[in-house]
Amino acid sequence: MDIKKVKEIELHKELADEYHLRYKPDFAKTFQTNWNEQLLKHLDKAKNYRVLDYGTGTGILLKDLKKRYNTVCGFDISHDMLKKIPKDLLIKTGEIVVSDGEALPYKLNSFNAVVCKGVLHHLSDIPLALKEIKRVLNKGGVLILSEPCNDFFPIRLARKILYKKSAKFEESDEGFFVKNIEEMLFKEGFIIEKKSKFGFLSYIFAGFPDILPLLKYIPFNVILTRCLILMDKFLMRFPLTQNLGFQLIITAKSRIC
Repeated sequence: MDIKKVKEIELHKELADEYHLRYKPDFAKTFQTNWNEQLLKHLDKAKNYRVLDYGTGTGILLKDLKKRYNTVCGFDISHDMLKKIPKDLLIKTGEIVVSDGEALPYKLNSFNAVVCKGVLHHLSDIPLALKEIKRVLNKGGVLILSEPCNDFFPIRLARKILYKKSAKFEESDEGFFVKNIEEMLFKEGFIIEKKSKFGFLSYIFAGFPDILPLLKYIPFNVILTRCLILMDKFLMRFPLTQNLGFQLIITAKSRIC
């Protein structure tokens, strides 16, 4: 196992409890639910869809996937993160395993869709991970991904400083430039159908209460979070302010060769 993977496993072993607490406040749940909705709105709602939660972590996306689909599988390289998934959710869900995202334990054409929320930037070999995703997708299957976006210089600089100074991040992790992730996806056999930016004010104040706990101490923080989400949606409508988005959301289909 390469050094980066070892570092990621050790980091998430230390952070497993904090990740769980990151999603505990009601205002944080409101933000995460909205983030999940922005991903899932691009998927077919057919209950018989087979969906892979790529990098399950503590199950924050898993719960919303299971509400929509009968068959949901998930994996994570960190056993410590998976141990934080609520037991009742595990009972309701399909196979959840410890695995490497660059060597998936699934057969060819196993899934109709793969949803990857903030995982690719943690990996050592992203092209290999995309090859694996394409392998387990049905022909014409859908990949939905949300990853840190570095197109806007102030955000890129802030992210670099945070990753370097905070023990809650791995310094070698990098965000993506839109052009670069598009090129990687095309090279590995995907056709991009939609792309959008996500998260600015709500992302800063409600996405990471373990790092910036300001909203914890403000009354009516759930209502305030909803207002911030609406403000972000408004900002992301205009080309001039779209670069403010901290995340890039892409919908891509496995190219039928």
